[in-house]
Amino acid sequence: MAVPPELATRLAGAHASERPDDWYEDTADEQLRFDQCLMADALRLGGPGMYTFAQNALNQPSGKLHELGNPGRTV
Repeated sequence: MAVPPELATRLAGAHASERPDDWYEDTADEQLRFDQCLMADALRLGGPGMYTFAQNALNQPSGKLHELGNPGRTV
């Protein structure tokens, strides 16, 4: 469903961003949720080794979780 920008801003109320282009930027909360979902899928779909790895990753702080979920990739 398409909504004109002026209507979307009015519907969003005081919480609307002043920047119209920020929808594609990941926030720390969004990244954390993505990493949690990635590890939850590994728990559910992986074998015993992946289960242990994912369970350990989910018990880490958000920075370490991201590092474990994205090996070899810098942010």
